[in-house]
Amino acid sequence: MFYRRKFYVVKSGFVEIFNVHFNNTNLPNQIKHGARLVGRWMKANDDNTTEIFAI
Repeated sequence: MFYRRKFYVVKSGFVEIFNVHFNNTNLPNQIKHGARLVGRWMKANDDNTTEIFAI
């Protein structure tokens, strides 16, 4: 079994747009090709950015 780990750092004002794109485009495309989302986490940083991590 293989796991793909993706890590993004985005400006905090961009998080909502990023999440909509992920849920409407990326995730359905990955599921269509046999992938399964294990988990997705977000953590706000002090410098007005947010870390987004998905497995």
